[in-house]
Amino acid sequence: RQEAKSQRQEKEEGPKKTPPEPYARSLFSSSLKEALQENLRRGKQSLIFLNRRGFANFLQCRLCGFVLRCPNCSVTMTLHDKAMQLRCHYCDERMSVAKFLDGRSATTYAAVGYGSQRAEELLMREMEGTRIARLDSDIASDRSELLRLLGDFRERRIDILVGTQILAKGHDFPNV
Repeated sequence: RQEAKSQRQEKEEGPKKTPPEPYARSLFSSSLKEALQENLRRGKQSLIFLNRRGFANFLQCRLCGFVLRCPNCSVTMTLHDKAMQLRCHYCDERMSVAKFLDGRSATTYAAVGYGSQRAEELLMREMEGTRIARLDSDIASDRSELLRLLGDFRERRIDILVGTQILAKGHDFPNV
């Protein structure tokens, strides 16, 4: 089992000889990325857990700070990049990003926060050549895709599996 430092711990300890990436640019601390690389060198697999599915916690206007909230629940609508939707994770209200942006400039809105989709995308960019996949309830709703992903991970066709709490539910992966 590998222990990695959080970005907060790294920031408090000060810069290393080679400064890590800027704090706001990566979801992953340099310590975590080093631990993932070490696992790969040893021929092991890794699981990355996040507590949020989707791409980003919400879209926010850079000019006025406006954040779209669910009309039913008043919670922020989570951005799901692949589906180009904003979704409420409480009542499942959905709105297309195109409908939300109708009459608004897309460049004034920023995707704020991280979800499993963004984590998967960042890891793929930061660890080129590594076989990375994502497993969350958006993917698990398709049983055949769930079984395929779990089988691929068990058969070591995936090096790093990024996902939500669904990864912690009764799976036994001996190579992790």
